[in-house]
Amino acid sequence: MSQYQPGPIPVARPRRRSAAACWTCRERKVRCNVSQCGPPCTNCVHDAIECKVAPRKKPTPLNAPQPEEVSASTSSLSTPSSRVRPSSTVQPSPVSPASTPERVHNALVDVPDEDIDSYGQDIDYDEGENSKAYLAALEGTATGSDAVPFYMNCTGDQQGLGFVVDICRPDRSPNCNHYLVPRATAKLYSAEDLAVLRMKGAFSLPPDEICKRLLQCYFNHVHPLLPILDVNTFLTQYIKGGQQKSNLLLLWSIFFAASSFVDDDLLQAAGHSSRKSMKRSMYTRAKCLYDADYEKDKTALIQSVMLMGYWYTDTEDRTGSWHWIGVAISLCQTIGLHRNLESGQHQKQRFSSSQCRVWRRIWWSCYIRDAWLSFGMGRPMRIHIEDCDMPLPTVDDVLAELIDVPAETKDTYLPAGIASLARYWINLVHISLALGNVLSKHYRPRRDTPSLADLERDEKEIFQSFGACRNETVSADPIVQVNAYHLQLYYEATMIALYRQYLLTSPEGITSMEKDAWHNTVLEKVKSAAFNTSSILNQLISKNMVKFCQAMFVTALIPAMQIHLYESTSCNMLAQRHGSHQLDLCMIVLNELRKTYWAADFLCRLFSKAQKTLRNTRTSKTADHAVRNPSQLTPDSTTHSEEPIAPQETNNDFMFLLDEFLSTGWNPFLSMSEDPNIK
Repeated sequence: MSQYQPGPIPVARPRRRSAAACWTCRERKVRCNVSQCGPPCTNCVHDAIECKVAPRKKPTPLNAPQPEEVSASTSSLSTPSSRVRPSSTVQPSPVSPASTPERVHNALVDVPDEDIDSYGQDIDYDEGENSKAYLAALEGTATGSDAVPFYMNCTGDQQGLGFVVDICRPDRSPNCNHYLVPRATAKLYSAEDLAVLRMKGAFSLPPDEICKRLLQCYFNHVHPLLPILDVNTFLTQYIKGGQQKSNLLLLWSIFFAASSFVDDDLLQAAGHSSRKSMKRSMYTRAKCLYDADYEKDKTALIQSVMLMGYWYTDTEDRTGSWHWIGVAISLCQTIGLHRNLESGQHQKQRFSSSQCRVWRRIWWSCYIRDAWLSFGMGRPMRIHIEDCDMPLPTVDDVLAELIDVPAETKDTYLPAGIASLARYWINLVHISLALGNVLSKHYRPRRDTPSLADLERDEKEIFQSFGACRNETVSADPIVQVNAYHLQLYYEATMIALYRQYLLTSPEGITSMEKDAWHNTVLEKVKSAAFNTSSILNQLISKNMVKFCQAMFVTALIPAMQIHLYESTSCNMLAQRHGSHQLDLCMIVLNELRKTYWAADFLCRLFSKAQKTLRNTRTSKTADHAVRNPSQLTPDSTTHSEEPIAPQETNNDFMFLLDEFLSTGWNPFLSMSEDPNIK
């Protein structure tokens, strides 16, 4: 039997530069992949510029005249200006809709090969290609479209590597730590990698009409509460170049976020049976591109992962909301979005006002998502406000870029009440700051017990965060209305978050004689906020707006549902029934949201289990009391009693169960076993 014989060890060959490069890459002295993928090269596609390629020199024939024999007139052909004819510039050929292949399953349109970044087979890519970023920051000469943001400082070491720059440039402002550095050479992808992406549908976009309707859903329902895109730049690029010229990762992420708000007609046209099915399809494509490291633009990457942060299916999923928002925050900090970009004169010259406005919105959107995810999942916030000096956004930060958007584009894609929606988002930032303050002061394991004055001060901050929206007349526009209801719900949830912690405990400075009065005060505050939440749900149901509720809406429902559950354990039968009735109302809304959000399904199961547990405990206690006191039992006393039997004992047992539930039930994503009786 023959055995494998190792062949000769290949001799390492010296690295050889590519013989061909386009004019732009030759001028920039960067690696060009035009010989692998054909014009345009990856760098020119990335920068959206014309890719001009010089024709290869023909090999000199053996009988060719020697250089000294060549006339002076022919030697002029070797100059760069005369080396390339106009016809040598290769432009991507347009793909007509009729000739575009379609997938039967989803009627998806394939992106033409010339619009895919690169599919060279021989990868010769140096992972340290951008290692000169620190040198470029020191020189401070990078400008234009070839430059990308770079942050040199770090919070842990206020000088860090910036100290080296201080030595070389003593005139540098101490807060001037944001730089522009040359863009790294784009990575080349093997044919195998691109084949996998193509097989998974990453390059197969929906037809233009479906894309248009998805973008309308996005800008009407997602963008108002997460304004992370430069609307004018994005829509201008999309309208001029179409879906094939848009950023693929960002486009799939937008479609994924918009899928939560599509109607049945659009679902059917896109070939999906449900919103969840469509969301899964869009998310899978976006994640494929992310995993392939397809996108190099840090801003677009942050925007994409923030939108992917709406993904959550189960507790075993490693890449859920918590993961993606963590990635977004980390990327923001790597380019310094947590720090003020306009603190020095040099930085104002480096970054345009529009860039700074978008980055402010991105950072504070990260803070909003971080605060509410931490609140919903019972985890510590990643962002510590003490480490940030990025200014708070203003209404102008949201609306300024819309001035240049053509009227026709506004009417097609943007909601009519965009000015009101901008004010609501600013209020949401302040409410989220108040929530972050509550979490840091009242929910940390090593916290100091707050005083009564601390609680009153925090309540005042929450009250002020709602601002003028409290007395504002709600617009007749349905999109403005639903966002106003969302804002009010977030306010009520934050108020409950402040006082829920003290339903079973007391702050410092409360005497034993004042504890009962304190407990009654806290109970009234949280019950009032929970009742206001129920009123919001009634409005949403009556106006058929539940289908437009955001993912954060589900998280914000948790505190009110906990208070209703708490009230359902009351010794007072009327209060008990009222709490159960209000909780049932929340369950009705959650059941509707189960069609869109997996988190709503988890919450339904969690609270159904809690209701069942309390109901079984109540029944067993009533039966036990009947056995011990048969003389007190009447034929209908078990179902029509105005007051529960043995109220004090029953309430104590309920309080034990409820305390356990409230301490663990703050996380709506707890892993629960499937119970076929809970639907």
